[in-house]
Amino acid sequence: MNTKVAVLLLLFYLSVVFHEVAHLISFRNRGLKVREFGIGIKKGPCFSYIPKTGKFKGIRFAFYPATFFLGAFVEVDEKVMDLPYRERALAFCSGPFANIHFGCLLYILLFASVFVPGVHAYDTSNWNILDWMSCIWHFAISSSCLYVPLLAIPTLWFGRRYISSYLGPVLGILLIVAHFYTASVSLSAVEYVSEITGPVGFVADLPSMAQDMWSAVEWAAQLSLGLAVLNLLPIPPLDGGCVILPTVKKYFPRFGLWYQKAGFAFIVIIMLLAFAKDIVHYVGYLGLALVVLISILFYLLSKAHSALPKAST
Repeated sequence: MNTKVAVLLLLFYLSVVFHEVAHLISFRNRGLKVREFGIGIKKGPCFSYIPKTGKFKGIRFAFYPATFFLGAFVEVDEKVMDLPYRERALAFCSGPFANIHFGCLLYILLFASVFVPGVHAYDTSNWNILDWMSCIWHFAISSSCLYVPLLAIPTLWFGRRYISSYLGPVLGILLIVAHFYTASVSLSAVEYVSEITGPVGFVADLPSMAQDMWSAVEWAAQLSLGLAVLNLLPIPPLDGGCVILPTVKKYFPRFGLWYQKAGFAFIVIIMLLAFAKDIVHYVGYLGLALVVLISILFYLLSKAHSALPKAST
């Protein structure tokens, strides 16, 4: 792995961790019981620490060295779903807004580099006034940011409290409508599916993303902002979905249960679709069939093992 790819992965990893740290702080500020903040997932050996005093007293801070590269998580009391709408929105939207600010910070770094002699993110030797205006416009209203800078500016100016509590879920709804409308206009169904990339495809594309240090920073900014947009979508179990799900269940109980199940199913289908596309791309349909058969075999073996009688001692 070269240095530029490592920088891209590190910045994206920090964006994921900052997302969970923002949730941790927001949950604690609302008096919720946080059981654990972990780096990685709960597999393998673990190093942990539980503060005895202070704001984070009683929280288990855990580090899982075998899986630390998979991100971070926060285990919070289920009472978070019983919070009033406004407080619940603040708690769940804090993560995406951390990604927004981190991504915008990276973009500010890229933009500022244009004015530093000898440290240019872009070649400005032949730029005219229109090029400079285009550069300013690009960083102010950039399509790669997916409308996020428009939200980040008032958030910083008026305070995250009022913006995220009301505009967060609304933004998620508008984004998902705009995304699928744009996709339906510009791409056919087959072309749209072909644009989906799973983890294998992402790793394979890393060298092209990080051709130089500045492109690595720019891609990290786009990924951070994309992570924010993804989590603002009103789909359970994403943050935007967690904001509106209790309200939907309260006023439409039957639809709320269906909505929750449909959200989980949608996320699983997209993940499986992306993973299958990667397998077909690199090893063909025969490889995909082999992976499916192996997965079914492991599932049947696990069911058979769980059905075996337990030995008494």
